[in-house]
Amino acid sequence: MFRFRTAFKHLVPSWLSTGDGELVLFSLGLIKDAFYTRILAGHESKFPSRTGPSGLKLIGDDRGFIQGRDESNANYAARLIRWRNPKGHKVRGSAFALLEQVSIYFGGVRCWTIDRNGNRHERDENAVETFSYEYAWNWDGAPASPRWARFWIVITPNPEINVTKHPSIDDPTLWDGATFDGATEVGVTLDQAGISAADVIAIKRLLTGRAWKPAGTRAEFAIIMLTDHNTTSPPAPDGTWGTWTGRDPAFGYWDLHA
Repeated sequence: MFRFRTAFKHLVPSWLSTGDGELVLFSLGLIKDAFYTRILAGHESKFPSRTGPSGLKLIGDDRGFIQGRDESNANYAARLIRWRNPKGHKVRGSAFALLEQVSIYFGGVRCWTIDRNGNRHERDENAVETFSYEYAWNWDGAPASPRWARFWIVITPNPEINVTKHPSIDDPTLWDGATFDGATEVGVTLDQAGISAADVIAIKRLLTGRAWKPAGTRAEFAIIMLTDHNTTSPPAPDGTWGTWTGRDPAFGYWDLHA
């Protein structure tokens, strides 16, 4: 690699490349090399395949990509490159683009969106995409018009990820066998085990800023299936799920606007 601190020996007369002249030119060359290294590092940090973890995070934040909770830096870099082609940000307003981000974040799980008009888009654990219309969905009994642009995300992590419902708050097993007395350290969530607060924040981030959703729409809740989706029926709200008291306890619920 080219170095200013050594190249001067080939560029100046011999009387200037030895003694005090050598000391002066080496010092000046060292400063030039530091500037060059800084400029080169800054230039390479713009490229996902050449930057480091901190650079990947900055690029991901700029492009609206969230690194999966167990995703390697190499795989994340490859996804950031795809931001330009073949689709990437060009389709970020579609349901399937959002589902790809959600699924990959959890390591490849089945998930789907459903809007107030009954339009359902699904991506399974093998990345196969399907859609259907007129799917029955009645969250809170409110008519589709004028709030027709509402939609929900359903995430079915099991059996790929073991997500279960926490014991009740008065159950000693919730506190690792100790009765909570106001001083015992607690976990990061109270409704689901296997999901952290950071996971909830990551999904919310997909829906803000450079949002992966159609313009003008509103993501209401993410619904988490707490059992194996191969053996449990999907959520079927009956018009009373607008409040906690009416919801099916087989699922977890994240208010995406809380």
